[in-house]
Amino acid sequence: MNIRIVNVDDDQDDRDLFCHVIQKIDPEIQCIQIDSGEEAVEMLSRNEIIPDYIFMDINMPRMNGYECVKEIHHYSSLRNTTIVMYSSTFNPRDQVDFALLGLKYLLKTSDLNSLIKSISDLIGSKSKTQSVI
Repeated sequence: MNIRIVNVDDDQDDRDLFCHVIQKIDPEIQCIQIDSGEEAVEMLSRNEIIPDYIFMDINMPRMNGYECVKEIHHYSSLRNTTIVMYSSTFNPRDQVDFALLGLKYLLKTSDLNSLIKSISDLIGSKSKTQSVI
């Protein structure tokens, strides 16, 4: 499958759980952990990482996920990257803003099976789309 996923989240436990889930889905998927919006902007602006997916926590200090996405959204190197807002809370206004930017969103859960299914469905839908093109 050779997929590269970046998880941007200030909570180490959440990042570890996320990458654990990714490895359960497919051990060949590369899961890269970034602990802040600022670090994500820096790394992605230098094209050090060109991920297939970015899972972005919304609630982070200094630069929240929405601010980070607005910063990186226009990087031409990320044109084919699916950005998923990944948070424990969403309000209806957020969802409208995400839709305007063409973003997906996924609710964090501690239910491992539910998380595996949600992420598998999301990754599966992109890989099927890409194989048709």
